[in-house]
Amino acid sequence: MAKSSEEWANSLQKFGQKNVKSAKNTALAQKWQRQMTGNNLTRKLHKLNWNVIGGVLIGSALVGSAYLGNELAKKHNQKVSRPKVIDVPESYTDDDGKVLDWSKCPEAYQPDENGNYPDEPGNKPSKTVKLISIHKSGEKAVLAEAKQKAQTNDKQVKPVVATQEKQQKPQEKAQEKISLIKKIADKLFKNKKTEKAEKRNPQIEAWKQRALHNDVAEDVFEHNLKILMSSKTTAMLSVIYFENFSDEPYLDSAGVPTIGYGLCTYPNGKRVSMRDRAISRTLPAELIAEHGKNKEAMFAKGRQMSEAHLESKVFGSMLSNVKVKLNRNQAVAITSFIYNVGSTLFERSTFLKKLNKKDKNAFAEMTKFNSCAGKWNQGLQVRRGIEYLMATGKLNPEDLLDFRASGGYDPENLGLLFDLKKLKKIPGRMNLPKNSPEVIQRFVLSQQRVGVKVKNIMDMKTVQIVSTDKVKLAMMKDQARGV
Repeated sequence: MAKSSEEWANSLQKFGQKNVKSAKNTALAQKWQRQMTGNNLTRKLHKLNWNVIGGVLIGSALVGSAYLGNELAKKHNQKVSRPKVIDVPESYTDDDGKVLDWSKCPEAYQPDENGNYPDEPGNKPSKTVKLISIHKSGEKAVLAEAKQKAQTNDKQVKPVVATQEKQQKPQEKAQEKISLIKKIADKLFKNKKTEKAEKRNPQIEAWKQRALHNDVAEDVFEHNLKILMSSKTTAMLSVIYFENFSDEPYLDSAGVPTIGYGLCTYPNGKRVSMRDRAISRTLPAELIAEHGKNKEAMFAKGRQMSEAHLESKVFGSMLSNVKVKLNRNQAVAITSFIYNVGSTLFERSTFLKKLNKKDKNAFAEMTKFNSCAGKWNQGLQVRRGIEYLMATGKLNPEDLLDFRASGGYDPENLGLLFDLKKLKKIPGRMNLPKNSPEVIQRFVLSQQRVGVKVKNIMDMKTVQIVSTDKVKLAMMKDQARGV
């Protein structure tokens, strides 16, 4: 009887112990002793047995699957190659009344040059059908009766079908007329906004995929997209108000080459260089024809560049990362904020985290971004204060229409919006502006003084779209005159 693995291990251990004693604790004996202790050999033998068993099982499974596959292939081949048996009557009458006597045509049962057999009359040609047996049962009369019955059935069915078709035709015609009217109406009343939306579809779909990847709900994305597209012009106004315009490249306070309305990169993604040509030297002929060869055409070119930057960078970052529904004022404020600090800094900020958590003090986090190159900046502090007032509903963004361009950086604005005694000029410190109605009205009136205003830079069509509250501005001016 074969020994078990444990018996083998015990016998080998005894053999090793004897050799160890005789070898007087040499290095080889110590190595042998380490291998024999701890049931090491037993584990190896067990492992070897399981490997052998696993190999046998896998081999048997492979052999079994090969045998089953071979048997299935044989059955399939037998089924395909087996000829189909068709019982053919002694004679057949075709539709023309000709009688075909199969018994007088022995060649009909023979294959042709290609090995194909003739088919039963009336069927399509087939390579697998063979005429094997012929029953001379005189079925000519039976076939004639069947033909007559089929003709009578057709006559009975046709009137019913005709009446059904007559009932269905008026309804189908009416539906076709309605569908044609809808198509014509869609073509006639399709406005320019829908055409622009269709052109932006690929970009919007890309934003949507990014938003869904970042766990932004689809209804939130659609809501914010609608708000952004409706307030795009107002957001552009805020950029024109805050940003200084430069026809030629210049170095901003952080030493970065900038052009136009505070752009560090062109719409195609290329970074601005100090060697770049001025905007006035790259004006297209269409823009000159529309605005004339003057400052207005130059401003329009800069505005087009900023609008392209808004749609490609700012809106994409906002829609892909904001997980809460925004209102119009909040959308304009966040657009101005991202345009200034950049999408990368916005996506990493605690402001975005608190906004997505619906924190009440989320917009106060924007006021921390008041430094440039590590130093506190007065203009940025004013800008953050105005953005905070817009986001919280204290200041109407459309009031910026009648403001002076670059008004947010005037020195006196800091004292109008902030309490200078309480304001601590520390980079990264949260500083909230005054939010009383009297202070905000005084600030609005201060920005309506003589100078290059935002509405003079924008097109008159754009001004009409944005300026929906002209009466309110007129009342505020009258109050200012009275004061």
